[in-house]
This record gives sequence, structure tokens and C-alpha cells, in this order.
Amino acid sequence: MADTSMNISLTGIGTYTGIFVYTDCGNIGVNCETGAVNGFQGGDMLIDNYSVTAGTTYYIVISTWPSPQSTAYIH
Repeated sequence: MADTSMNISLTGIGTYTGIFVYTDCGNIGVNCETGAVNGFQGGDMLIDNYSVTAGTTYYIVISTWPSPQSTAYIH
């Protein structure tokens, strides 16, 4: 395994959706490495060319606001 970069994209999602990348479970909801949000207009999201380090675990969290706090997405 080698250091590289990756693209993370979400399509077909609702409004007020966010995608966040973490490297520690203790940081989830507190301090993300990077993220993207789409607000009231909705629309696709892209985290482009995100650098990753070999041997590191990454947690990708998809979140929404307000209720029902769920969104469909195509991955």
C-alpha cells in the first residue's frame, strides 16, 4: 500500500447533506480532516484529490440536518 489521493463524491442526495472524513472515531462530530456540505439548494458533492496516508484508517460520515436526518445517495 502507498500514499495516494482519492476523490469522494455523492450524487442523488437531498438538501442539507454533508460528507466528512475523520481519522479517529473520537473526533467524529468534533474535528474532521475535510468535508463538504450542500445546504438548502441540495446538489452533488465532491471532495477532490484528498491525500491519504498508507496504514491510516479513514472514517467517512454522511450526515443531514434537519429531521428525518437521512438521505438517499448514489455511491
